[in-house]
Amino acid sequence: MKTNTSVVKVRDIARGDVHEVPRGLSMLRVPYDFFHPTGAVRVEDGLATYVVGSEVSTGRVAPAALADAQPGERVLLQLPSSADGDWWLCEIQEMNGVAAS
Repeated sequence: MKTNTSVVKVRDIARGDVHEVPRGLSMLRVPYDFFHPTGAVRVEDGLATYVVGSEVSTGRVAPAALADAQPGERVLLQLPSSADGDWWLCEIQEMNGVAAS
């Protein structure tokens, strides 16, 4: 069975949906305590603002290429179905045929 290495399988943490996105997509790396936002994340000037439960939190993010991510890593992505300006916390499920453990 041949694996398509030009796409990355990700799971949207807030909605639970699984997507296949192109490896060439840009991502934002998030702090380790960026855990479970309730919905979309807004990013401005290198800071992400997100809601966890009823609390608003912020965290610094760093741009990178999705191709540099590892299975199991959590990153912010602008998914194809996203509204302009919305970023979603996603977990990398599979990349280059390697699945998260």
